[in-house]
Amino acid sequence: MVDLITDLVAEGLFVVGDTTGEGSRFVTWNLPLADALDRIREVYIDNFDESNI
Repeated sequence: MVDLITDLVAEGLFVVGDTTGEGSRFVTWNLPLADALDRIREVYIDNFDESNI
């Protein structure tokens, strides 16, 4: 999964971010790709079953 995200971002077909903007608007993460992938791994893979995140 993370490899797919890496490929899509590297090809310019995808940007990473979340819906934390005003009115739940999409906001890109201003992070290097490696840091963004670490964040994705932490939140969506490592802690997926944590209900308090």
